[in-house]
Amino acid sequence: MNKSLAKILGTIVLIVLVSLALRWIIFKGVVSDEVWRNRAWAVFQNYILAARANNLEELRSLSYQLSETCRDESKLEGCKDLMNNAYYFGSQFHIETLKNIVYDKKQIILFGDYAESATTESVSLLRFIIYFVREGGTIKLLSFSPFDGTFTVRSSEATSTQLSGLRDKLRDSDLDTLSDSAEECLNSGMETCTKTNPEKRDTDGDLWWDSTESLFYQK
Repeated sequence: MNKSLAKILGTIVLIVLVSLALRWIIFKGVVSDEVWRNRAWAVFQNYILAARANNLEELRSLSYQLSETCRDESKLEGCKDLMNNAYYFGSQFHIETLKNIVYDKKQIILFGDYAESATTESVSLLRFIIYFVREGGTIKLLSFSPFDGTFTVRSSEATSTQLSGLRDKLRDSDLDTLSDSAEECLNSGMETCTKTNPEKRDTDGDLWWDSTESLFYQK
């Protein structure tokens, strides 16, 4: 009788320990996501404040790369225009809308859900997205857009049908935030487009995801 009771108690203890371990793993995952989200968001906020103040040196310290205009000292006025635009569009971002995060040792991407929009002229699926690069213990801003997604001209088809077609176009098999159609260079409209594998985040194995690498300026 005592042996049976001990066995039952042992089983209960094991179940409790496993349950606590699972909760700890889940909790650590959530905390980790929030830590990286908040750290990245702080960098973005500082970037926006620097853009507002036209503080190029501060922007340089917060950015992974600068535009050709801002790298050229003779184009300071043009750079100021870019900084003003960055502040205008960047100030539209809110951390509450950036519900999603993907990251690893090299990059962090914050992004919202696609928002549906239909007017008399177009149908669209757009979202807010911010790309960051991790350099050791430092996070630097790579790029951001309040218009990530796609749209189409309004047709005689039902809005739901057109939206369904847009969702298919935005399918992202490897979850790197770059759509399969973009990775396959379908309807890119670009003079040059490098095809990547929509089933792999890092096609060339250099530790940069295809979505991140597509934003690097050509040297």
